[in-house]
Amino acid sequence: MRRWLIACAMGIVTAMIGLGIGLSPLGTEFEKDVGLPWLFSLRGPVEAPSEIVIVGINEGSGRRMGLPNLPRDWPRSLHGQLVRKLTEAGASVIVFDMAFTLAKSPEHDLAFATAVAQSNRVVLFQLLTGKRQAITDRAGRNTGWVWVEQLRSPIAPLAQAARGLGPWPLPKQQVMVHQFWSFKSSVGDVPTLPGVALQLHARSESEKWFEVLRRVGVPGIESDPAAGGAWRDASRVRRQMGVLRNAFVGDPTLAARVAGAGGLSPRQQRLFRALAGLYAGAENRFLNFYGPPGSITTIPYDAMITGNDPNFPPSKLDVKGKVVFVGFSDLDDPGQPDRFYTVFTRDDGVDLSGVEIAATAFGNLLENRTLWQSDTLTTVVAVVLFGFLIGLIAYLLPALVAVPVALLMAALYAAGVQYRFNAEAQWLPLADPMLIQLPLALLLGLLGQYFLERRQQRLVRATMARYIDPAVTDRLIAGGVDLLGGRETTATVLFSDVRDFTTLSEALGPQGTVNLLNDYFTEMVECVVAEGGMLDKFMGDSIMAAFGVPVEHDDDADRAVRASIAMLRRLDDWNVERTARGEPPIAIGIGLNTDLIVSGNIGSPKRMDYTVIGDGVNIAARLESACKQYSARLLISDKTREMLNGDYRMRDVDEVIVKGKTEPIRVYEVLDYHTEQTFPCLDEVVAHFREGREHFAAGRWDDAIAAFGAALALHPKDRLGEIYIERCEHMKANPPDDWDGVWRLESK
Repeated sequence: MRRWLIACAMGIVTAMIGLGIGLSPLGTEFEKDVGLPWLFSLRGPVEAPSEIVIVGINEGSGRRMGLPNLPRDWPRSLHGQLVRKLTEAGASVIVFDMAFTLAKSPEHDLAFATAVAQSNRVVLFQLLTGKRQAITDRAGRNTGWVWVEQLRSPIAPLAQAARGLGPWPLPKQQVMVHQFWSFKSSVGDVPTLPGVALQLHARSESEKWFEVLRRVGVPGIESDPAAGGAWRDASRVRRQMGVLRNAFVGDPTLAARVAGAGGLSPRQQRLFRALAGLYAGAENRFLNFYGPPGSITTIPYDAMITGNDPNFPPSKLDVKGKVVFVGFSDLDDPGQPDRFYTVFTRDDGVDLSGVEIAATAFGNLLENRTLWQSDTLTTVVAVVLFGFLIGLIAYLLPALVAVPVALLMAALYAAGVQYRFNAEAQWLPLADPMLIQLPLALLLGLLGQYFLERRQQRLVRATMARYIDPAVTDRLIAGGVDLLGGRETTATVLFSDVRDFTTLSEALGPQGTVNLLNDYFTEMVECVVAEGGMLDKFMGDSIMAAFGVPVEHDDDADRAVRASIAMLRRLDDWNVERTARGEPPIAIGIGLNTDLIVSGNIGSPKRMDYTVIGDGVNIAARLESACKQYSARLLISDKTREMLNGDYRMRDVDEVIVKGKTEPIRVYEVLDYHTEQTFPCLDEVVAHFREGREHFAAGRWDDAIAAFGAALALHPKDRLGEIYIERCEHMKANPPDDWDGVWRLESK
């Protein structure tokens, strides 16, 4: 639970930091400069609407027409000639992204103006200028400054002849262009070139357009659009567009009502939805670029004039029904005069021209697919949810799993953002989640896991140092073994107990008893640890140890037997020292059993101990207790004997059913700790004893007594032989009804 709480805290921190940055001005600029270029780059170029054509003036246009290189030195009658050609070719609207604010040759200016008036479809550029203007008080003292913008129209003959006028300013963030204005509120909310072009492009559907507007209840529109009153000249166009702008902005439901109007052809539906989007939308919009320079069909100016460019046959000069933008557009010159750095600036330095950006904006309006940023609520949900989940995963999952899972989640999020961008032109946060939240989550998560791992290792070392060699603990931790978690494994369990300890402790007193146990445990534990055993616990005067936990070996049973033999030999040596000091010797019994056990850190949160539990542990304790009944010092179960790799001197002691069990266990006594002095004629005694056990199991009591007697003759101090003779005498006197050779132990 604690780890979950910390993981949730990591997720909340990641989410809040990402949200704070994402909603700040710095985060917004970061998304523009990094996230948006990523989205365009991954999307790649897309096809521009077929209704748009650019007639571009490039570096070689003047030379190929026998004119000066600079267009400002060309006669304006040439533009009039272009207008006539485009008009004759059936262009829907002709938009000049060129300033004509200064008068030149009256003759050529008039020729151009005449062509514009006769075409009745030309939109001309208005220059937007700005300057600081001082604010003064009544005494004439400066009290501040204000930025004032003004429109400069083309020369009067051109302005009067044009069907539409509009500025084309581009907002720049640092050096990159991302947005455009569809209306410019600083100069009276006038429509810009792309918006005017869109409205005039739809003029052939004016009658139906005004019918729909009247149907949905828009006030202030021309009553007789068929007479052309609304779009007769540039001033009327601007006035009527202003009325519509105010109506749509004032009634947020108007755009939806127009889009839902019935009885329209597909073309009318498309145009009217585009117009509704123009009038109802924000004045400042994000450009949905189609691709690098030249993504919109571009015809050289001279090719359109002369018609003899081999690269542009008549089929490529088709402008019928299309909106034609005229301006500087050189697809090969990085130094072209009207250039803007964008997300699609080419590697060779060629930028998009201002006229191509104007054409792009028109295409966005026509298709109603300018980029739209997700609203604040959507941004908050996306950033918070992504940050929380990625922070949660980075801490909650193991590092080797957390990193790929976090990267996969990030990839899925990025794919979802990219899909929305490609399919719906929706711009969701990308740079903030990918470059801030993801690295932050991984950093916090992995650091948190590192410190958690360090803490757990300290806990494991502190816990396991009480049981096994610290060097073994370090190797297990380095190998990634979960020492404290519960696991099931096969191990050999050792129980030992001091005989007559109560009588001994009464004679020694409290302090003497403590000193005795400390010395005794020190001697015995060294034997266990030397064989790689784990000291489980001290229980009064008893020792419990295990071989095979927390680390398994191929010879755990042998290690347990060797440790037990070493304990008995060390005890014999220690008893010699005690006897020499006039202290009583100590006797112990040891029981070993190999079985499936469960190991782990067990207890309550206030007190935990690493221990082993299971039925196999209980049997080892029963065997240690059985040592008293058989006058043995080291008894092992048949399961332990089966797991032994080494050769040991042992004898089959009995086949018993211990208290609380129903299945018999064959018990063996290991005798390797003996010397010739402590157990003379060991091999011969074991042979006679084996014979006696066979007769005993078969119920041949007299034969068994003879065999056990022969063993006792060789080693009169072998109490086990005496026990079996006593059993045989008892069985002869009380013959069992169904003897199966199994002895039942009634005590633990």
